[in-house]
Amino acid sequence: MRPIDVIRIALSTFAHNKMRTILTILGVSVGIGAVTFLLSIGYGLQKITVDQITSSKALKTINVISGNSSILNLDQAAIDKIKKIKGVSSVDPNLIVSGQINYGKSMTDIVANIVSARYVDLESLDIEAGNIYVNNTGSKIVVSSAVTNAFATKPVDFIGKKITVFAYIPNPDKENEPTLIKKDYTVSGVVKDTTASYAYLPNSTVIIPKNVNYSAVKVDTENTSMMPGARDEINDIGFKATSLGDKVDQVNQFFQIVNIVLLSIGAVALFVASIGMFNTLTISLLERTRDIGIMKSLGATDREVYLIFLTESTIIASLGGLFGIIGALILGSIVNILIGILASRAGGEAVAIFQTPVLFVTVIFVTSVVIGFLTGIYPARRAAKLNPLDALRYE
Repeated sequence: MRPIDVIRIALSTFAHNKMRTILTILGVSVGIGAVTFLLSIGYGLQKITVDQITSSKALKTINVISGNSSILNLDQAAIDKIKKIKGVSSVDPNLIVSGQINYGKSMTDIVANIVSARYVDLESLDIEAGNIYVNNTGSKIVVSSAVTNAFATKPVDFIGKKITVFAYIPNPDKENEPTLIKKDYTVSGVVKDTTASYAYLPNSTVIIPKNVNYSAVKVDTENTSMMPGARDEINDIGFKATSLGDKVDQVNQFFQIVNIVLLSIGAVALFVASIGMFNTLTISLLERTRDIGIMKSLGATDREVYLIFLTESTIIASLGGLFGIIGALILGSIVNILIGILASRAGGEAVAIFQTPVLFVTVIFVTSVVIGFLTGIYPARRAAKLNPLDALRYE
């Protein structure tokens, strides 16, 4: 018997029992669809969360503060020491001071971050309007949207405006007598943040004392693989070094647990569908006992009978898996569209909460085929072992 004949006989069985075959395929589709849909939600939430807290630059960037130590100072000597660590490509300090911004006839308090352009770039700021300053020599400034709100101005309308900044630079020699500076700046960008009033100022526009203690430092490493070693070495020095990469690991671990829970829920539906398919094949075996006897009497071998039943179960599972995946993708697309509509009406951004990678779909489909193959092994063996004489006498 040729392989095409095995497939043809298996398909002819579906034609004789259309409703039962459709219901069995539907049961498998529900199980596979549930697994696909639930895991796609877990994957989508994980990707959205990770994308919100990090970027490729952030994964290789280390944030350093002095920590609880009163002995170690985050001064220029410490910065020079950090620069010598293997894998470190740049070190940019941040001097955080109090200040005010004067615009027109109004003034508001701010927290001034005196940093380089590279520091601002490594911050991966969510810019609502304009852009960050790209060099340290110009008199550009980046402010938060809380500052624009204080002046009752829209962020986009604040771009290019001339403002005056008053900042109090600490004096290491006279801690109670900070140096007051007054500088004019042009707003180049507005950060989307209404929770706090702050600004980023180019460090070249301010005279910073040589022995000042910085508030924080951003360390950029050559690549993500070099980051953990450099971070650990900075911690060994005595400073507190952290990276968003650590938070990403924690998020991934959390969603691994979530995905396992979702997979377990979907697996229950898939298990029930497998029982239904097993029951269908067993009933089919009982109904076709005489047919099996006739086929064997005409020369069909045990192996060919075995392959016919195994092909039936594999085809049912394959169709169920295909329709289940397609149904889950369609339902997921509808969910994404609805969420996008609701988000736009609420003034937010549309997000794709349902995401299904191609590799993930492939694995799900292959899994459905394997389950169908395994489910059909027992009924196929029973069919292959039937004695032709007993089968012909069966009514």
